[in-house]
Parts: sequence; structure tokens; C-alpha cells
Amino acid sequence: MPRVSVFWFLAFSTFFIFSLFYSLILAAPNLFSFDTKLVYQSSKNIFLDSNSLNTIDIVIRSSDDLSQGKWQSRKCNIFSEIKKNDGNTYLFSVKFFRTLECESGNIHLSVWDDRKYTLKLKVIHESELMNSFSDYPSSDLDTIFGALEKQILSSSYDPEVILEDSSNLKEERKWKELNYTKNIVENIRLKRKEKYLVPVSGYTIWSTHARSRIPNAPRPYRAAYTDGIHHWWDVGSRLWEEVIALDDGVIVRVVPEFSWDDFQRIVHGDNLSEIQKIKNLDVLRGKQAWLKTTRWDIVLYSHLDDIYTHVYEWAVIRKGQPIGTVGISGVPDRNYTDYHLHFAIHKNPYNSSRAGKYSIDDYLLWDWYYKDKDAAYILEAHLNLFEPVLYE
Repeated sequence: MPRVSVFWFLAFSTFFIFSLFYSLILAAPNLFSFDTKLVYQSSKNIFLDSNSLNTIDIVIRSSDDLSQGKWQSRKCNIFSEIKKNDGNTYLFSVKFFRTLECESGNIHLSVWDDRKYTLKLKVIHESELMNSFSDYPSSDLDTIFGALEKQILSSSYDPEVILEDSSNLKEERKWKELNYTKNIVENIRLKRKEKYLVPVSGYTIWSTHARSRIPNAPRPYRAAYTDGIHHWWDVGSRLWEEVIALDDGVIVRVVPEFSWDDFQRIVHGDNLSEIQKIKNLDVLRGKQAWLKTTRWDIVLYSHLDDIYTHVYEWAVIRKGQPIGTVGISGVPDRNYTDYHLHFAIHKNPYNSSRAGKYSIDDYLLWDWYYKDKDAAYILEAHLNLFEPVLYE
């Protein structure tokens, strides 16, 4: 795969995350009536996860009386106030609050219910940036990080100089947006140098007396409707033991409910396709949460009993943060007592052209770590992947 150049990074305008480099506009007369003009807009971008970048300032000049005007949004929860008013020039401050409904893409603000005055803004979630950046190989991330640093260093904004003129305010906003993005990229780069945590605190994923729990162990009793192979690891533990995130990441899928009727979704028959066998296996995972890590892997946490409320699709999760509890959901035995967390780590195929665009089926089809490897290889290799823990 060719390396990503600085020019490509700056020119790749189709990717929404890079639009922040072109975030400032000075006029948009086509969006307003004849006697109303946009004088200043601090940014086109709203970063919902930043206390400083979730607010924008808007200055408009109008012959209409806008002293009672409130900017509104059909999708987002916002607070609008007039900070200055000299009779025909109005300085609005608009703050956005994080909600699930405030989705990415273009949204519209309006001063009146009839949407007479509108602006287009782009909502940016930290999870979207992490999801996209985590799909890049480290060499590409290094190039992106370097391009961001170059942009920051070339900025005319000086944080040591306090100036209230519009040019410095625009540079300040751009500088902050660049640093926000750089910090996300930097965190991913640093986390990739760390090993994963074992996802159940105080337990080891390796147990020499339980070879049936390791990757590639045979599962002949379900070979008729799956591939008959154990797709990764069982961590033996007590029931309701807390499960934790083994890395920083983004939740890309949650299956919050399970019932015995779900087993009816398993498809039986000859010549089942690979994806159908994998989807059959997916039913057996029960309640699940999938974490996309900074290493660009997908971690499938399975058989969960409880999934905590802060774990939802596109939530940002930090290393060591609780995800849920160990259970037996998806296990076809109501009296099952061999309690464990089943989890799998699927390896990203490193296709930068698809960064941030993978589907759930794609994730299911990714190979898991140590696929087709024997127990001796796995015993040695897993020590390089996980931080050491005390054995039970």
C-alpha cells in the first residue's frame, strides 16, 4: 500500500474530518435575505466532545430587529444568546450539547421558525475521528500527525498574545481545532505501543489445564452449522465478574438483549456459506459489546449478563473502563455453570481506502489473532499482546 503524502492528507477533501482546515467563512450572502449579511462565523465545525469547541460565535448585520432572535436546530440541543447588540449588528453565541440525535453531517440553524436565516454546520464526534484514524496503519498516522503539527506551527496564532480582533480569533479557533485532532491522533499512536489489558481483572487468559478455551480449539458439537472452531478465548471467572475495556476505543456494536427464541435464528443446512456460519456463531455469543481499539482491532465481548448504560454504539471507552459483567447469555444450557467471558480479537486488514467505512459483516469476516496456529505458538505469542497478570 502506498504511503500517504502530506499533500494527499491536505487535499483529501472528501473525508469529512479534514474539512476542519477550511472551517472559516467570511460571507455567505446566498444563505440570507437581501438586507441581512453574515459578518463573522468562528467555524463551520462543532466538536460535541470539547468544552471549548462545542460553541461558535456568529455575527450578522441586519435591518430587521433580531434582538429577540434565537438560533434553533432541528436535530441538536443548543443554547443561543446575544452577547452584543448595537442596533443592527448582533453577536450570537451558540453552544451545542452532546446528544445521540445530534448526528454528524450538515445541520441547519435558524433565527426564526420559518428558517429565514440559515447556516450550515458540521457536527464532529470524537468517536468518528477515532473510528477513522484507528483504521490507518501506524506509518500513515505518523504522516497525518506530521501534517497536523506543520499546520499548527505555521499558524499565525500566538496563545501568549491576547487580541480580540477577528483575525486573531479566527486563527485561535483553527489552532484549537487542529490541536484537538492532533491529540486524538497522538493518543492512538501512543496506545499502539502498549499491550492490551486482560478483559477480566485479576484473571489470566491462559490456562494449561483448559486447552479447550484457547483459539482454534475444536467445537465438533456445532460443526453442522458453524465452522466447528473456537473463535478465540474463554476467560474463566465468577458469574457477574466485571468486564473491562482492554484498550481505548469506540463501541461499534451492542447486542443488549438475548432470549431463548434467538436460537431459532440459527440456519441449518448443507453447503452453508462462510458468512452464514459466522452469523450462526454470532447468535451463540448472546449479549455482546464490540470495541474498536486504537490498534484498529475489533474486540467482541460475548455471553455478557449486563451491559452498562455508558456502553452504546459510538461511545468512546477508555482503557480499563468497565463494560459489563460476565454471564451465560447465548449458551444453550440453562444450567450452565462454567462461567467465563468469551472474547475474540479480529485483526483489521489495513485497507486505508476503507477507513471508517467498514460494516458489521466486514468485522465478522476479519480473521482473529492466531487463526490456524497451534497451542504452543499461541502460548508464546499472547505474551506480546497482553499485559502480564497474576494467575488465578
